[in-house]
Amino acid sequence: MHLKSHNTFLSLPIVLRLITVLLSSLMFSISAFCQVKPTDLKNGDIIFVASAASALTQAIDAVTQTDAKTHFVHMGIIAKNTAKLSILHADTETGVCEQLLDSFAYKPNGLFVYRIEKLSETAASEAIAFARKHIGEPYNYTYILPDTGFYCSEYVYAAFEPFSIFELNPMTFKNSGTDQMNETWVDYYKKLGIEVPEGALGCNPNGMASSPNLVFIGQLIK
Repeated sequence: MHLKSHNTFLSLPIVLRLITVLLSSLMFSISAFCQVKPTDLKNGDIIFVASAASALTQAIDAVTQTDAKTHFVHMGIIAKNTAKLSILHADTETGVCEQLLDSFAYKPNGLFVYRIEKLSETAASEAIAFARKHIGEPYNYTYILPDTGFYCSEYVYAAFEPFSIFELNPMTFKNSGTDQMNETWVDYYKKLGIEVPEGALGCNPNGMASSPNLVFIGQLIK
């Protein structure tokens, strides 16, 4: 690659930025080939579900995608202290529940595993105990934190809140990179009879996958 053309030089910050982007893309491309089996997982690992084709999941991805490598629309907590591997999560249809991996409806979408760095077994057990304590609670369809129930990332955030793993950030329902409100979300909140909670504190799978406290383990295979 020539950095000089007709006596014009790319500035050093631009060159460094290009190198960073290229290295980041290369590292994720390599890690994308990593595959893990259920036997490789630990209590407290986080499972992320890849973007699917439904209108709502596409709307989630459209307003929460952080970069080219994060396209997650659902997440849950791995629990291994049962007869079989199970996933604790807050689902739009069932509410807060614990499901065996074999019956996890999101499997066809692609499941990706992240591990919390320096999370002790005791902390993982406490997070799982919290998550199980709330099984049966409804799904939080408003995505507003004080409201009843949990949405998927809120559930995971709450389970690990005592250990300061994740952060809350102002939510946006605008299309990524624009100032235009996403029409799917406008219609969604209109049906609920409330205003779009633009700017309210919240969390989402894409943002949480970008946490510096997480390490990508690989794609889960059977």
